[in-house]
Amino acid sequence: MCIMVCFYEYVYDNCGCYYPDFWNEKKMQKSEMCTNKQLECIDNAAVFFEQSDFQKCFDSCPEECEIVEYGYKISMTDFAVNIYHDDIAMTFVEEKPTRTVEQLVAEIGGFLGLCAGQFQFAISLAN
Repeated sequence: MCIMVCFYEYVYDNCGCYYPDFWNEKKMQKSEMCTNKQLECIDNAAVFFEQSDFQKCFDSCPEECEIVEYGYKISMTDFAVNIYHDDIAMTFVEEKPTRTVEQLVAEIGGFLGLCAGQFQFAISLAN
């Protein structure tokens, strides 16, 4: 979603219009929705976005916690329109800490025990 917002803002900055499914009240109060006449500008903006700003947007966007995507195919005949969904699935990204508090305390305690043992060994050698 973040990359899409970045692209829509890029289109707005370069073409002076916004996509119908994207609205940012602060930026687009005086702007109009993109029309068919501006399709060439939008196509060019898409090409330049992929070549220049896509990586900047990708690097600055955090990994999404939850996203829902639906793939679809539309079959049209003279009588009806059928929509086929490829797969309805959800992907969850869950972040877990690499160490728990207990593991951290145990590692610090083990390190301090090692230091204390080395200190005691050094004192016994000195005597």
